[in-house]
Amino acid sequence: TYIRDVKDSKALNDLTGPAVIISASGMCEAGRILHHLKNNISDPRNTILFVGGPVQQDTLHYLHRCGELSGATQITDDVYWGGDFDNLKFLIGSGQIKPTEIKFFLGYSGWSEGQLDGELEADTWIVSNRFNSELVFETDPKAMWKKSLESMGGRFSVYSNYPVDPRMN
Repeated sequence: TYIRDVKDSKALNDLTGPAVIISASGMCEAGRILHHLKNNISDPRNTILFVGGPVQQDTLHYLHRCGELSGATQITDDVYWGGDFDNLKFLIGSGQIKPTEIKFFLGYSGWSEGQLDGELEADTWIVSNRFNSELVFETDPKAMWKKSLESMGGRFSVYSNYPVDPRMN
């Protein structure tokens, strides 16, 4: 149901069954979606679905901390990608995976052959070998970039204080 009225939007907080609330890109910064996040995100039955990138946005990807999930690919010591979706639903439903231990993404980012190598050679990426799963699963997404740069120290700590839009500097 498409909801335009503020009163109807607030009434969504009284729903007891499953629901999906979709908001336009950038709307987590302002608007009624802030109300829904404030009132519903602490409920362990709820989660946020992120846009993973512009490629195949009709596919669901997930990072998680559950090494027991069949078919999952280990990325680091305690981070895994994908796995059997039916098994995942069972583990979530039985409380064996908490919503704080998984991130869902629609689509992904991809490069043509050699494109990423060229971008790395051109020094267009900030690369770090200091990965911390806490950054992925426990950090507010709005603070993730800043916290990541701060953890790298040196000149990157200075970069962490730059505004998101450099024109605002």
